[in-house]
This record gives sequence, C-alpha cells and structure tokens, in this order.
Amino acid sequence: MRDNPLFPFAPSIAQGLSRQRLRALLWTAALAVCLLAWPAGLPSLHGQPYKPAPDTTPPATGHYDWVPGAPNAPIGVAQGIHPGRVVWTRDPAATRWAGNWKQNSDQYWTDENTDQGRVEAMLSTALRTLTGTATDEAAWTALFEYHNRQVLGIDGRSHQEGEVVAVKINLNNSEKADKADNKIDASPQVVMAMVHQLVNQAHVRPADIIVYDARRFMTPAILKKVWAEYKDVRFVQVSEAQDVQPRNPAFGDHHGLEAADWVQGVTYSGDSFKDAMLIPRQILDATYLVNLALLKDHSYPYDTMENGDEGQTAVTMCGKNYFGSIKGTPELHADINTSKRGVKNAYSPIVDLSASPNLGGKAILWMLDGLYSGRKWRSYPQHFPNPPFNNRVEPYENPDWPASLLLSQDPVAIDSVGLDIMYSQSKNNIDPVYGKPRILIRENADDYMVEMADPEHAPSKTNYVQGGKPVASLGVHEQWDSDATRRYSRNLDPVNGRGIELVYLPVGGAQAAAAPAVLPGEGLAQHSFFYAGESKRERMFIVREGRIAWSYEHAGKGEISDAVLMSNGNVLFAHQFGVTEVNADKKVVWNLDAPANTEIHTAQPIGSDRVVFIENGDPAKLVVVNKATGKTEHETRYYITSLAPDATLINGKIRQHWGIENKLHWVLDVAFGEDLSRKRAGNAAQNFSLLNRIALNLLKQETTLKRGIKGKRLKAAWDPPYLLKLLGV
Repeated sequence: MRDNPLFPFAPSIAQGLSRQRLRALLWTAALAVCLLAWPAGLPSLHGQPYKPAPDTTPPATGHYDWVPGAPNAPIGVAQGIHPGRVVWTRDPAATRWAGNWKQNSDQYWTDENTDQGRVEAMLSTALRTLTGTATDEAAWTALFEYHNRQVLGIDGRSHQEGEVVAVKINLNNSEKADKADNKIDASPQVVMAMVHQLVNQAHVRPADIIVYDARRFMTPAILKKVWAEYKDVRFVQVSEAQDVQPRNPAFGDHHGLEAADWVQGVTYSGDSFKDAMLIPRQILDATYLVNLALLKDHSYPYDTMENGDEGQTAVTMCGKNYFGSIKGTPELHADINTSKRGVKNAYSPIVDLSASPNLGGKAILWMLDGLYSGRKWRSYPQHFPNPPFNNRVEPYENPDWPASLLLSQDPVAIDSVGLDIMYSQSKNNIDPVYGKPRILIRENADDYMVEMADPEHAPSKTNYVQGGKPVASLGVHEQWDSDATRRYSRNLDPVNGRGIELVYLPVGGAQAAAAPAVLPGEGLAQHSFFYAGESKRERMFIVREGRIAWSYEHAGKGEISDAVLMSNGNVLFAHQFGVTEVNADKKVVWNLDAPANTEIHTAQPIGSDRVVFIENGDPAKLVVVNKATGKTEHETRYYITSLAPDATLINGKIRQHWGIENKLHWVLDVAFGEDLSRKRAGNAAQNFSLLNRIALNLLKQETTLKRGIKGKRLKAAWDPPYLLKLLGV
C-alpha cells in the first residue's frame, strides 16, 4: 500500500472507506495520473497513430519562400456587379469523410461522406450574396446580363435558349478512366450543385450544358451522379469513352461523353507554341463558361503521402484551371515553372488564357471548390489547422476539413483570396513525423495575379494582346490585412475602397469573421434605433445620431427576451420572470410577475392599456391583461397531443404531466439553476443535464439529513464525509 504514489494523501479521503475500497480508489487514481503523464512519443492506447512511408523525396528545385506583399494595397480594376466581391461560404457539416486516404472503398467524394444538400445550400447562398439578389433565378439573370453588357455592350440580355454553357472543372488526378482513389479532384457534389443551378435556376437546357476537363478522364462518380438526373448533359474529356467508364443509363451507351475535338483557339503574347494554341471545338462553340476550379496549391517538395514530381508553380486555382482547356499543356510548363522561365516578374500565359475571347473571355463566374483542398497537383485532401477552420491535423484520419466554396465575378480577386487562405494554413502546421511543414507556398506565387491585374503595365514588360487589342485589367489583386481579421480594402472602407471585398458566410459550427473596423455608410449615426441585449446584465439603449440618448438596466434576475419602444415613449419588456413597463424617467409604471414555475419571454402592448404575453409553463398560455384593472381579460391554454379529443382522458394526462413538472423540472430549475444555464457548446447541455439528474437521485435517496435538495448540495460541497456518503463509498 505504501508503494502507491498517492499514499501520503490517503488520510484525507479515507474516512468512511474500507481498506479494500480505499486501495481500489487509490490505485485507480494512480493509474489516471500515469495515463495523463503518458509520454507523447509513445504509441496511443487507442491504436497506432498515422505514420506514412519514409520520405524519399529528391532535392527540391523550388525555394518555397513566398511571403505576401504589403497588405491592402490593391492593384488593378475590380470587376463584378459588386466590384471585387468574393463570397466565401463554409459549412463543416457538409464534409464528414473520416480521412481513410488509403481506402478505395471509403472515398471523400461519396454521398455518404459529402452532403449534397448542404453543398447545394452553400452554393445558393453564395450566388445570391455575390449578386445582391433575393433568389437564385435572379442571381443567374444578373450574371448573364452583367457579362453581356461588359463583353457585348448589350443591356438586359440574359441567357438565350440554345446558348451553350461550359463548366471547366479540375480533374488533374483523374489520369485513368476508372478513378477510385482519394486524390483531390472536383467534388461530384459541387458539380451536381452547379448543374442543378444551371438547369433549375438559370433555365439552361441540359443539352446545352458541357462539363469538361479536356486533359483528363471524366470520373465515374461525376458521370453517374449527373446522368442519373440529366441524361442530356454533355461531357468532354481527353479521349473517346473507355469501356470501364459508366454508360448513360437513358441510352445504354456512352451517349454524351465526347473526346475533345481540337481546333485553333487561343494566341499568346509572350512566347510561341504549337499544340498549346488548340482548344476543344465544343468549347470554342460555347457561349458562356463557368470556371469551377479547386482551392489547391500546385507544388510541394516532400513525398510524405503523395508521389509524382514536386510541381511547377505555387497554386492551381482559377487562373491555372484553363490549362485543362488546351491540348499542349506541357508546352506551357516551362513558362510557369519557377525553376525555369517562370522567374520573378516573368511572362505568364495565364494572362492570355484568361483574356482569350474564346476561353476566359466567355467566363461569367469563377469558383473555388474548397470542400477538401490540396497541397500539390497530386494531393490527398488537407486539413486546415488555423482560423477560421481550426481543423484537427492529428491523426490524419479525422473528419475536419476546409468545407468551403468561394465565388466571384473577379478572376483575380478570387485567386488572391485563395492564396491568402492557403498561405495562412502553411503556418504552425508541422508534420511531427518528418518535422516538415504540411503546406508550403512556392516562390512567385502571386506574379500571375499582378500581371492579370495590370497587364498594360505588367512587371514582365510583356505587351499582352488579345483579339487585336491590348488586354485591359482583368481584375484586382490584393493581400488581406492579417490572417486573424481577413479584411480587404473594401471591407475596411466600403465607400472609398478600390480593392477586394470579402464576404464570409459561416454556417453551423464555422467561425464568423471579425467585424469591420469601419462600419458601412455613416455607421451607427446613420439610423436611430432601440436596442435590448440578452445577457446577464439586463440593459437597454436608445441610440440617436450615433450616441446613446437613453439607457436602462433592470435590477432583477433573468434576461431580457423581448422589448418594445411604445408610441408614448415608454418601454415594455419581458425579462423571463415577468413583464415591466418603464417611462423615459426610468420609473416603473407597471409590472407583472410571472406565476410560480412559469416564465415570460415575449410581450407586446395592445394599445396603451393592455398587454398580451406568452406564459411559458405547463400548459403554455396566451394571456391578455388590462394594466389599469390588473384583470386577465383573455387566457388561452395550448396543448399538443395525438390523443383523441376526450376531455376526461386529456385532463388526466395533463395532471400526470404536472406531477413530473413539480417533482423533477421545477427542482432542477430551482436547486440546480438549469433554466439559467448558458451551456451551449457541443454536447455540454445534454451531458450536464444527465449529471444533474444523477445528482438529484442521489440527494433524494439520502434521508438522514433533514434539509432540502439545495441544502444537501451545499453540505456536500463543504463536508467531504457527507459527499462520500452520498456517493456510497
């Protein structure tokens, strides 16, 4: 017994314990101490941690030393209905893949692991926010009309029947026709959501939609998902359909799956190419284009999970997504490779592809699929450990993912925001197995964005020309102010800002962005308002011309749940345990206390002499009271039941339920303060409610102390022997 490390503390807890029970208790505590002190380097008790294969990486050619330039120093001309706006929506519940990256039977892209409905909702919200419209249909009308006004100079022209909309997706890791692995590609759920939008909201015929990556094979998951609903949607890939690829169920063959028909389509301003000038005829004939890229880096120098070369450039987002539209992609690699011709301030073919009237010039929308992101051209999904994501990174096999979609009408702004996001996740993100960063940003990362933003004064001195005209600014480039606040110039100054506006829309457990330092318009001075906050301090304010003109603090317990500024200048408010009316001099002119075992959270005046309120109890009541007489003029009780309308039966059930309320719920509220609890995070409320009920049962079983439940709780807190007696030890 004396060998136990807790033995010196035994006398203080031994009272009332048998030697056998005390020995068991002390050794249990000792075991707990040992487990808490378990060395970090030893194997987990719940199984071996993830440990990838040994790193056999060849020496890197890139430097991976990019850092952002000066914050909030925009370059170029912002594009869009709301210039420079980038909408970022995030819903952690949309992505629930467990991270089993080696398994080809539990892929991130299945509907079991990625929630189609939540992805649809994210895209819908982002479209309406991007365009400032109330409906998805209006959003698409606004997108088409803006494009046609800017490109064709025609006002009020939306999509016309027969006009083809091509959707360029990134399938860089679909090098085989039967892809089944977890390397990052366009998510089938995002592709499906886009097709749903085009058909149901933009009213584009399925036969006028082309989904394509002309350099890779269309994945089976995308073909099956889209064709199951829309048999006429077309797909364009690197070659003719392969036998292993799914067949269109409506036709029994590969109807709608086409090989790229290469034709002359693009020109370049800074170099000479051959096959890189060829694009699919199907895309040449299309009227509009949606650039649906990935939120992904292109280079990573270590082989810790992936294989393949390290890559050529820093990021592969909307700009580089056009590489999947040309036949001679390898011809361009030297111009973007930072170890070859892609040096600092070099010519970028991405500018020409983005400005080409046959390719980027057709784009009406740019989008980044960031549900599962990646750190390299060939990459498995990556966790983002820093705000606002706060993903777990160890073990890799966990369901925390970026879960994001980004949309913009500005092709430069969206890649600028994507780069800021990726750079923010490269910090404090070290793989403990190898001691190396999990994410790195290769040098010259934003050079192509600068060239796109100001091609007429390009640092490379290139004379960018498309369609016989100098290329004008394609959008605005800017770095945000910090990783913590994530604000751009239009966030900081909505009136005078000339750069990016980032609108972050977190859903569910996602973390909200910081409030802007400068409020829009005239800030609080723009409108007078009455404010009442629900908090521990029951305070209310009237604000006029940006200043607090009147304030009041209610001294009672509870919380302000409802408040009304009346026409006579008085304030009527419900505060959980009653309803009170105060005048401008802060004097109480009328008050009603909630009956025992009830609460009042909403109240409204009826004229100047009556009040209607909801009395939360069992049963709930709607009550109308005359303030002058104090009489209840109307009272309605509400019950919800599936029972037959039998008065005797229902009355008996109501009385039985009141017994439960008086014996359990009232005690939990009064003795344990359960109704006042502010626990909200995770499962805290449910867990503490269970513990309260266990404690209540133990207190009721102990009958030697003639005190109430609250008194017994206090005695247990200050009297250890009594506490042990309650616990039965």
